[in-house]
Amino acid sequence: MTATARSSRLRRISALVGAVALTSIGLTACGGSSDSGASAACSGDTAINTYFGDGGKPAGQGQTVKVGMLLAMTGSGSSYGEVMSQGAELAAKQIQAACGPDFEISIGDHESGSVPAAVAAARKLISQEGINVLQTSFGGVSEAIIPLVQQNKVLTLQGGGTSPGQIGKDYLWNTRQLFADPSIPGGLAWVAQEYPDAKRMAVVGTLENGINAQKELIPTIWPTVADGGTVVANEQHEVGIKDFGQIIAKLQSARPDVIWIFEQGGDNATFMKALRRAGVTAPVVSSETGGEEVCKLAPKEFDTVIALGENYDPANPNPFNAQFVEEYNAAYGKNPDIFAANYYEEMFVFWELVKRVIADDGDTTSGEQLQKALEADTTFKSVYGGTADEVGTMSIDEKTHLPVKPMGVYTISDCKLTQVATITEVPEGGDPASGVSEG
Repeated sequence: MTATARSSRLRRISALVGAVALTSIGLTACGGSSDSGASAACSGDTAINTYFGDGGKPAGQGQTVKVGMLLAMTGSGSSYGEVMSQGAELAAKQIQAACGPDFEISIGDHESGSVPAAVAAARKLISQEGINVLQTSFGGVSEAIIPLVQQNKVLTLQGGGTSPGQIGKDYLWNTRQLFADPSIPGGLAWVAQEYPDAKRMAVVGTLENGINAQKELIPTIWPTVADGGTVVANEQHEVGIKDFGQIIAKLQSARPDVIWIFEQGGDNATFMKALRRAGVTAPVVSSETGGEEVCKLAPKEFDTVIALGENYDPANPNPFNAQFVEEYNAAYGKNPDIFAANYYEEMFVFWELVKRVIADDGDTTSGEQLQKALEADTTFKSVYGGTADEVGTMSIDEKTHLPVKPMGVYTISDCKLTQVATITEVPEGGDPASGVSEG
C-alpha cells in the first residue's frame, strides 16, 4: 500500500524513515491542534458526555496521553489496520470534543504479522514516540512484544486476534475473547443437533489464530458429539491468500458433510466465493461472525454460512453504540465492524483509566498507575450489549485478562445476522451440550 493510499485513510499521517513503516496522527477537535500538546477547544456538551460524564480537569482536559497502535498497515491484512485505526481515531476526537484529554496517536506497522517488523515498530513507538499506552493486533506479533511492554510498563490493550500466549500476561489486557476456543464445545454440540446426519467434518483456517481449536479441540470433541464423527480434512494457510484452489480440491476429495472455517476479514469472502463456485454445497460454520462490509463482498455465499462466536452488531440500539455507528458512517461512509468497534471502545477504556488516576492525584502517563486503576475495577462502558435505553458494559477477567462478552450462533440473510442460539463457555472436561441453549 502506498503512502498516498494510507494518507487518504488516515488524516495527517507523516511517514517516518526506518526499518519499519511508522506513522503518526495528530488528532484534533473543534479546530485545536494536538501537536503542541495543548488542549483543543471543546463543548463538553456532546453525546459522549451524556454517557461518560462531564469533561474538564477531572476528566483529563489539558493533558496529553500518547497512544501507540501496532497494526497491519501494509501487506495482506492492511484492511484490519485501516478499520482499527479509524475506530481509535474517531474515539480520540470524540473524547477531546467532550473536554477530555488529548490522545495523540502514533501507528507502527507490523506488516500483517511480521514478528521482526512488530518488534522494531514497538521499540520505535516506545523509545522514539514516547507512548504511554498501546493498542496491538494479531496474535503472533502481540505475543512477541510482551517482553517489551512489560519491561517498559506500557499498558497494552488487544482487541484483534487473542491467542493463548497472551492470556494473563502483565500489562497486556484483551478486549476480544480468545479466538474460537470458548465457543467450540457448545458450537460443535449445536452443529451435531442441527445436522444429525453429519459425520465428516473438514476444518480450514489461518495460521494466525485459532490453531488450538483447529488442531486439538475440534478433532477431540467432534467424535464425541457426532456419535463417531471424524475430521476428514484439516487445512491451514497464511492470512490474505488469494487462491484457495488447492485447499478446495482437498475438500472436494474429502467429501465433508460440514465445513468449519477459521477465516478472518476478507479471507472469509474469498474462501466462500471459491468454495461455492467449485460446487461444494456442504454447510459452512464460521468462527468469526465477520462484519457487514466483508459480507457485502460475497452476499449470496454468506447466506449459506452459520456464524458462531463473539458478535458485534451495528444495529444494536445501545445508545453508545448507536451514536458510534452514526459518527463512523459520517466519517468513513460505512458501518463499523468488530475490529473498528473494539479499538474504538478501547480508547474509552484508556479515558476511564486516566480519570481514575487523576482522582488519585496520580500520573496519567504512568503505565503502572494506569494498570493499577484497571485492576481496581475491570468493568467499562461498551458498545456491546445494553438496551435501547442503557449503555452496555464489558468486564475483563482479572486473572486471564480476557473479556466477558456474549456469544451466539447466527444465521445470515442479506448480510444481517439473526441469533438462533446462545453459546456459553464449557469448563474443561464438561459436557459440550451444556454450552448451547436456544435463543
